[in-house]
Amino acid sequence: MIAIYADLRTRLQPVRHQGRRQSCLAFATSTAHEHKAGIAEHLSVEYLFYCSVERTPGKNPTDGTTMAAAAGALADEGQPIEAAWPTLQVADAAVERWVELRVRVMMRLAALAEGTPASDASPPSR
Repeated sequence: MIAIYADLRTRLQPVRHQGRRQSCLAFATSTAHEHKAGIAEHLSVEYLFYCSVERTPGKNPTDGTTMAAAAGALADEGQPIEAAWPTLQVADAAVERWVELRVRVMMRLAALAEGTPASDASPPSR
């Protein structure tokens, strides 16, 4: 049996529903981050999930991510507020397409930052 040392439920923001996605680790990590940092608004679970999946072998959001990937993403990328990168409220089939589009956008932004024409940025092969 797990011993409870502290009940933090009254100090945390309300639990959010992740739907059928494999983003439970991003939700739990975000809640812990909000609490630890004393942030009164939700942080972007979607951003943390996206950055974590990018560090996970296979980079497939339907497979979820790992604690190491989430910790690394949080340490290296940080986490914006929810309003800056809102959580998806779409069906699982649309998530894959959304991720592909986000990857293309992120690659184009990175290419522009490096001075490469955006049209030269191509999405990763799957």
